[in-house]
Amino acid sequence: MLNTPELVSPEIRQRVLEVIEKIDYTPLRRRKSRVVPDRSGRRNIGVLFLGMEKSFARLPVFSEALQGVEKAIAAANGNLLLASIPNADQVPVFIARNLVDGLIVRAPLIGDFRRTAHRAVVNAIERMPHVWLVAQPDSASGDVVESDHDLAGRKAAEYLTSQGHRFAGYLRPHPSRRRVLEPREMLTLFGEKLGLSVRYFSAPQDPSVQWPVTSLVHPAPLLRLLDEWELVPRTERPTVLVVGSDEHAVHLYSALQQRGYRIGQDVSIFSFRRESTLSENLTPALATMDIHAAAIGRRAVDHLLWRIEHRNDDRTTKLRIEPQLLPGPSVAYIA
Repeated sequence: MLNTPELVSPEIRQRVLEVIEKIDYTPLRRRKSRVVPDRSGRRNIGVLFLGMEKSFARLPVFSEALQGVEKAIAAANGNLLLASIPNADQVPVFIARNLVDGLIVRAPLIGDFRRTAHRAVVNAIERMPHVWLVAQPDSASGDVVESDHDLAGRKAAEYLTSQGHRFAGYLRPHPSRRRVLEPREMLTLFGEKLGLSVRYFSAPQDPSVQWPVTSLVHPAPLLRLLDEWELVPRTERPTVLVVGSDEHAVHLYSALQQRGYRIGQDVSIFSFRRESTLSENLTPALATMDIHAAAIGRRAVDHLLWRIEHRNDDRTTKLRIEPQLLPGPSVAYIA
């Protein structure tokens, strides 16, 4: 109601105003000052989540990134308007009515953006300044702020080899991920230089994949990949299993325990993306990579504000935030 009062009925608007007065509410973006500044010159920033069911959009990494976005917009004295379009088939009202100066967009890396999203949505995003948050899907244009996958791959390879591992398995339980799989490729590239052999275990490809995408809700897909892992001769079987996120690691713990394996003893686990609220209770503690999602969110806002002021600069920008490796006993030391 505060962002776009013209979209709210007079009755609802009055009820909201009464509650605001009753609880002495001040919007987050204005809490640093009780004086409401002139709205002229303030930037309206739209945050758009595409192609994700609630379970996926609410993963901790995206919540942390959104917190960083909101703090940066508040610091810039701007306004935030948020929309989630799970099927990517509708243009949000704040875009259709030209209520925002620029967009921060998050979409899954399953499927091709131009083929999966509705044409009107693609056109609406591409006609205005926009920055992709955390990652950029295939065929999407524009700038992106993401984790530095090169550094993540190198750090992971150095860490795993320092623990004595020479065979790693990369598990991908979701089908039809993007064509360019940076963490996996960088782990393989740097691993080869350090004597680490990486074997891939992936779900079958499905070219007909559609949005919305859901989060992984049970370990069944990982159990099927473990079947393939167990068929590898013991002399070449990966001693450490690598997954793309803590979300997958949680289910991998469950799958391995169902098979009677002791994590951190019989087999090791490493994750490329920390999601603390999902993995904080895992035993043993998970070795993972903190991509600093909140910092990515803040940098995305800073860059979008620059992009809004430099609309005629057609150079595409890719900004990468350095990740931090967090060791843990889920990766055993092999003498």
